[in-house]
Amino acid sequence: MEQTAQAEEQLEHIEVSIAEAKLAIKDRDDLLSLMKDARFKRLIEERYFTEEPRRLVMLKTAGLREEQIIRVDRLMYGVGALDQFFRQIIQNGNQMEQALHDDQATREEILEEQSKVN
Repeated sequence: MEQTAQAEEQLEHIEVSIAEAKLAIKDRDDLLSLMKDARFKRLIEERYFTEEPRRLVMLKTAGLREEQIIRVDRLMYGVGALDQFFRQIIQNGNQMEQALHDDQATREEILEEQSKVN
């Protein structure tokens, strides 16, 4: 009886993990799909990740006041933060893909064991 309760608890945990993994994989796949879009390439990759940092560096050398320099620095950090966010989504999706396969295999093992007990 206790073994069945433990198996049920483990199954619930695995189901939550599977749902989280599927969401992370969907996020990754959606982002990769967006990254193939010509509008994304033009606006984000070319304009924001390439042209905007150049513009901001040029602004910093233009004799700005202290508060303007701080604002430019924040904008520069924003570019890096968005790039890092995208990279994290892709990395997390890749890791969760393996976790999904592992969780699905574990779920099948638990269900098999439960069917033998019942």
